[in-house]
Amino acid sequence: MNASQKQEIKIYKVWDLPVRLFHWVNFLSVISLLFVVNLLTRFAWAFIGNRYARWSAFLPYRGGLSDARRYAEAVRQGQPQAYLGHNPLGRLAVTLLLLLMTTMAVTGLVRAGTDIYFPPFGSWVQGYIAADQVPPPSLKPYDETLVDAEKFQALKAFKSPFGKVHLYTAYTLLGMLLLHIAAVIVTEKKEGGAIISAMFTGKKYLSGRLLDATNQE
Repeated sequence: MNASQKQEIKIYKVWDLPVRLFHWVNFLSVISLLFVVNLLTRFAWAFIGNRYARWSAFLPYRGGLSDARRYAEAVRQGQPQAYLGHNPLGRLAVTLLLLLMTTMAVTGLVRAGTDIYFPPFGSWVQGYIAADQVPPPSLKPYDETLVDAEKFQALKAFKSPFGKVHLYTAYTLLGMLLLHIAAVIVTEKKEGGAIISAMFTGKKYLSGRLLDATNQE
């Protein structure tokens, strides 16, 4: 490539601080399964953050699947188009990851409430299964001596599907996280833009004509 063909590299501010914090806090939280508050914070920031943090930056849109197929084909041909925000495949991945994390959070809270009487559902569960004349707060996790046997069996039947969904969602989420890491590395090599460092600095380094998926409807 001669000098006339070289393109000037420009710095673009893309990921704002709350988005970067969400990414890395969520990485640590998923490992420890303590991501509920962080997830809710990310949902709230999707209403008030910058254009690359909002719902419109990653939720599916009309024609999104077609864009994702075209982008995947461009990657296979070694000519991927650079995006300021998430590329079409990235948008789908983020949506799926958030759905999986929401499922984990909801099913985890249900099982925590029904297994160990953890808030916000624990006190209601204790009140429901406590035997007559037994103070609900006196119930201990996994202790069946002070409970109404019929209601306790009904509770077991109710909570069982939540446990299975939680387990398989966890496996799926871990698989998606590995796929996400691999995809980021491949995209970094093929597309450039310093995607990995952008989650620390909030800035991408790109050249040439760029696409902005936040403009899609």
